[in-house]
Amino acid sequence: MGRSTGIRRKKAVKRNKKLAGRSCAPIGRRLLALVFFGIFVCSMIHIILYHKALQENKEELEEVIREAILTPPMADQANEEKDKSGEGKGASPGIDFDKLREINSDIAGWIVFNNGYVNNPLVQTDDNSYYLKHSFKKQRNSAGCIFMDYRNQSLDDRNVVIYGHNNSDNTMFGSLKDIFEEGFFDQENNHWIFLYDAEGNLRKYRIFSYYVAKREEGYSSLFFEDREAYGRYLETIKKRSMRNFDVSITADDKIITLSTCHGASGTKKRKVIHAKLIK
Repeated sequence: MGRSTGIRRKKAVKRNKKLAGRSCAPIGRRLLALVFFGIFVCSMIHIILYHKALQENKEELEEVIREAILTPPMADQANEEKDKSGEGKGASPGIDFDKLREINSDIAGWIVFNNGYVNNPLVQTDDNSYYLKHSFKKQRNSAGCIFMDYRNQSLDDRNVVIYGHNNSDNTMFGSLKDIFEEGFFDQENNHWIFLYDAEGNLRKYRIFSYYVAKREEGYSSLFFEDREAYGRYLETIKKRSMRNFDVSITADDKIITLSTCHGASGTKKRKVIHAKLIK
C-alpha cells in the first residue's frame, strides 16, 4: 500500500512538472514578443523624433537666411569673376554678420560648398560637444550645427577643423557623401570651398585630398612641433586622398579640414576633406 502510494506521488510530481513546463512556454513567448514590440516602438519613436529634429533645424536655418542673408552666398556667385590664373575673385555675399551675432554670439563665419548644399553659419564655443545637439539658435536639436574645433584660435590657424553631422536629409554635412560619387569633381565649383569670416571677408580653399579615416588617425591635428612636422602631416593627408588633384601643398600653406561621420551613428569612421587656402 505504501509503495503504490509513493509511486502515484512520483507520477503526480512528474505530471505537474510537465504541466508547469507547458504553461511556462507560452508565457515566455509572450514576454519575448513584448520585448521585441517594445524595441520596435522605441525605434519608431527615435526615428520620428530624429526626422522632427531635422525638419525643425531646416526651418530654423531658412529663417536665419531670411533674417541675415541679403544676397545668397552661393558657390557659383563667389566664383563669378575670374582672374588671369582662373581662380575666382569672389563677390560680396551680403551677409549681415551683425544680425547673426544678435542671434548667436558664437558666430565665426559662413561656409558654402557643394553648389550650396552646404550653406550654413559656422560657430565655435568652448567644447566640441555642445553644437552636436544644439542648433544655431541654441535650441536643443540632434541635427546640430556646423562648428569649428574649440582648440582653433582663429581662421588663420595652420589647420582649421570644422565638424558637422552626416544628416540623412543632406543638411549640415550630410551632402559630403556626394564627393564619393563618380563625376563629382567634373564640375569646377566642386573643387572649391568658400568660407566667409565674421567680418564678411571671403576665404577660398581648393580641395587637395579626401578619404575615409578612422577617428584615431590624426587627420584633425592642430598643433605641430615645427614647420617640418607640419610638412610631414600635409604629406600624409595628401597621400591618403582617393584622387590626385595635382594641387601643390607645402608647410607655408594653410588648410581647412571638414569632418563628418561615415556610416551609422557611433561609427569611428569619418569622411574627411582637406582644402588649401588660395586667397
